[in-house]
Amino acid sequence: MTLLDFVPNKLVLLPVGSVEQHGPHLPYICDTIISQYLCTIAERVLKDTVLVLPPVYYTCSMEHRDFPGTVYVLPRTFMRYIEDIITSIIETCSPKAIVIVNGHGGNCEILDLITRTLNYRNTVKTYHYYVLNERVKRKLREVVGDVYVEHAGIVETYLIMTIDEDLVRYERIVDIVREGSLKLYRTKDISDIGVVGRLSRDLDREKGKQVLEIVVNDFLAQLNRIIQGPPRT
Repeated sequence: MTLLDFVPNKLVLLPVGSVEQHGPHLPYICDTIISQYLCTIAERVLKDTVLVLPPVYYTCSMEHRDFPGTVYVLPRTFMRYIEDIITSIIETCSPKAIVIVNGHGGNCEILDLITRTLNYRNTVKTYHYYVLNERVKRKLREVVGDVYVEHAGIVETYLIMTIDEDLVRYERIVDIVREGSLKLYRTKDISDIGVVGRLSRDLDREKGKQVLEIVVNDFLAQLNRIIQGPPRT
């Protein structure tokens, strides 16, 4: 796209991920890959209705700071940075609305606060879509069973292997269950290999497709609701 190709009044999608360890078998930018993939699908399905921006990689990953290679920013920095990006989008892109497409659970509370603050201030609305939201988790239980607090576990592994199988180091996958809250503890206090939740070597490609389909369908349904706007009374 160049300056002459730009068209206003679209639903603007901002993928947000992370650069953090995802165990011995998944890439550091796992969350970014997933959020950007969803935006690519939305662009394919909804065509000229949406505008997809480049992703935000460096976010709130302090819980993984004990593992080498994790790069994070502090919540206050992240909040100000995203707020500035959204303000700029409203000013220069004349959007119909904005959707922050978030693949990292550690960003959720901050993004909820940001969107609330911005929506009190602006006419153009900003929405926060989290990939593993509660609607999605309820449906995932029908496919994979209990969904623990998930990081580099079976759900993210299924998502990445279905998006791009070459990104998964299958030989490094182990059978493991590590339960604990990443809101209370650092990752190393729960898991020495960086996996929180449940992981299994017994992976079913069909289940992987079902997991990705659940996430994609939920995302597209929410975008369509935003495009249609609030119901009139």
